[in-house]
Amino acid sequence: MFIGFVTRDSEGRLASHVRAVGVTGSGELLNCGTANVTTLDNSNLGFYRITVVSDEVREGCPDLGAQVRFRLLYGRVDEGVDAIANRDTTFVGGNTSAVSLTPTPQHAQAATWAGEASGSVASLTWLGDPSTPAADALADLGRPVVRAWQWDAESRRFLVYVPGGPPFLQTLQVVDAGDVVHVRFQ
Repeated sequence: MFIGFVTRDSEGRLASHVRAVGVTGSGELLNCGTANVTTLDNSNLGFYRITVVSDEVREGCPDLGAQVRFRLLYGRVDEGVDAIANRDTTFVGGNTSAVSLTPTPQHAQAATWAGEASGSVASLTWLGDPSTPAADALADLGRPVVRAWQWDAESRRFLVYVPGGPPFLQTLQVVDAGDVVHVRFQ
């Protein structure tokens, strides 16, 4: 199960539904769970709670340990738009994960980062241009950064950026739209 907040799109619309999707062998999107978005009073946010079925239940849906892909729907029956999650969306059956969703950059309100800081640490989603140098993206935060890191599933290790650190330590070189970056502030 996933729970979290949903932000408005560039036109100020709030999604009416959140859908977890899988992909069939032919590349078509597959519904792996749909939930209503509840508008919060006096807020630009909505709240969702969705149960996602696994590949064991419906072929093409995520396996345990795989990433879940979300779409935001703005009508009763529409394809929706891809959503960017503010943190890891690994499917863990039987557990609840808190993940906030933002429309993809072409649909999002103008901003370069989505997410919220909890004290000195934040898990943020980059909404800016693809292949943006990490130093430039982090400068947009407007707060001094001690370090930033991102999980690289392909290499199965964390990529790290430390402002002013030695070159061998700077393994997080660029961020792309949709990348989740964890940041520690001063």
